Amino acid sequence: MRLRAILFSTATLLLAIMMDGPLYAEMTYYVTEIEALPGATLGGAGAINNNGQVVGYCTFSDGRDRAFLWQNHTLVDLGTLPGRSTSRAYAINDYGQIVGECYQPGHYGQATLFDSSGAGNNIDLGTRVALAINNPGQIVGQAGNFVATSFDPTGNQNNIAIGPGASDATGINNHGAAVGSAFMAGSYHAIILDMTGGTNYTDLGSLGGHDNAPRAINDMGQIVGEAQAPSQPIVAALFAPTGIVTFGTLGGQESMACAINDLGQTVGWAQTGTGEWHATLFDITGNGNNIDLNTLIDPGLGWTLIAASGINNKGWIVGTGINADGYQRGYVLTPIPTPGALLLGSIGVGFVTWLRRRRSL
Repeated sequence: MRLRAILFSTATLLLAIMMDGPLYAEMTYYVTEIEALPGATLGGAGAINNNGQVVGYCTFSDGRDRAFLWQNHTLVDLGTLPGRSTSRAYAINDYGQIVGECYQPGHYGQATLFDSSGAGNNIDLGTRVALAINNPGQIVGQAGNFVATSFDPTGNQNNIAIGPGASDATGINNHGAAVGSAFMAGSYHAIILDMTGGTNYTDLGSLGGHDNAPRAINDMGQIVGEAQAPSQPIVAALFAPTGIVTFGTLGGQESMACAINDLGQTVGWAQTGTGEWHATLFDITGNGNNIDLNTLIDPGLGWTLIAASGINNKGWIVGTGINADGYQRGYVLTPIPTPGALLLGSIGVGFVTWLRRRRSL
């Protein structure tokens, strides 16, 4: 018992150190461009799983979007649903299951489970949008009546409302905990949803402003998104039972946290002092040690990283940027850690694995 306690304390300390802002500054990244689909003018990456598979969508000159799957420089056009010209992929689990939406401009979208082979056997889950999927295959999003919904993955439309009126579900972890926001008492509040379809929602509160919304939850139960105080800009935040912790910006007005991995590494975007949007690695302690990801890549590559929208447990980051030729494209950042950061990262991942095993006993 004493050895176990020492190992737990040591791993916890190292994990806390690894999550702190200054350690991030020791890490640099390779940049890999995600090519656009043929004929597309714009591209961007939205999510990455632990196997390095990336999803997102490209935009064509006529305004159509098309969902894609990318892995090892291979791009797969995921197609659409019949009668829909546009598709977007928002999330992918570790088994390669992909969700998003297909729609026709001027009409509601249809929540979609995409055929990852690109053969077009996409499944219509019902109106309106699927935003997240976990490894057990649970899919959440928002139905056409603007209520947070758990979608039936078979497409048989046995969907379940999991939130109150005027709500959405934006994230779900592998334990089946789903988060989103709901309009309550004049503003949107962060909530933990009731996956049984009941009314046992957990209100995580708000800062009193209009927009308080989670975007992601990891397997440790950490929830990130954005929060707003009255008459104040929207800023990236951590939602917890003890309160809301805001992360600040890169010297500008606004920020948003989009994704968090099981080590607590959190990414999104923030405004700089000159008003530009830059991809950001946030300090979730709220101490303001946020890192502009543009400072952690080779400036000679000519990239400007605008937004980071996904991060996996290996620390790989995806998002959208402007490449050296001036085109908007998706990117993948893969870490080049220093020996010290690599050691801490290995211990941190080992600790998370050990903790999961303990929870399953």
